Amino acid sequence: MIKLPLLLSIFFLSNLGSIALSGETKRITIPNRQELNKILLKAYACSKENTLIACKDLKRLAEPLMDNPYLSTACKDLVWDLLNNSKIAPSNNLKRRDSIEIPARKITSSCRKKPKTSKKKNRNSIQT
Repeated sequence: MIKLPLLLSIFFLSNLGSIALSGETKRITIPNRQELNKILLKAYACSKENTLIACKDLKRLAEPLMDNPYLSTACKDLVWDLLNNSKIAPSNNLKRRDSIEIPARKITSSCRKKPKTSKKKNRNSIQT
């Protein structure tokens, strides 16, 4: 009689092999300006319309940022705030709209790919 732990390990290893062989890996990158602007526009729609569809679209675009290993903690904190506040409410007051729009605006600058800076030569150094 085969024991349960042995069956589970065989099942796990067989599935792990099929995942590795399928080659379905998604390349994770830092979001560009266009992707962050899409999130901002969806946040505006969610805060203005206060509908389930608009807020679901926002969450669909913003949730992958939480799993991105290249983003900073500050960026992920803003995404977390955005996801928690993007719910429909009985009254669409200014406090609710601001709780969605402010983190969304900050995300466009905090989560963006920073341009590479070139190292400048020190002009005061003496060259021989």
